[in-house]
Amino acid sequence: TTRLATGGTEIWLDILKTNRDAIVDELKAYEEKLRSLIEKLEAGSFSAIEAVLEEGKSARRAFDDYGNQSNSEA
Repeated sequence: TTRLATGGTEIWLDILKTNRDAIVDELKAYEEKLRSLIEKLEAGSFSAIEAVLEEGKSARRAFDDYGNQSNSEA
């Protein structure tokens, strides 16, 4: 949101118009993940929440490793 807030609205509107379908799909997937997390929290399923957090941690680590690998090749 910070990047959106500091960018020109015309640029972001063009990006949103051009990529509307893909952005809608990603937002719906994100919405579903949030809904699932809310349900886990409401149910007190903290072991399930821990699994979600570990999955996020692993995904971030893989992203960082990929970025570090790409930077070392440059």
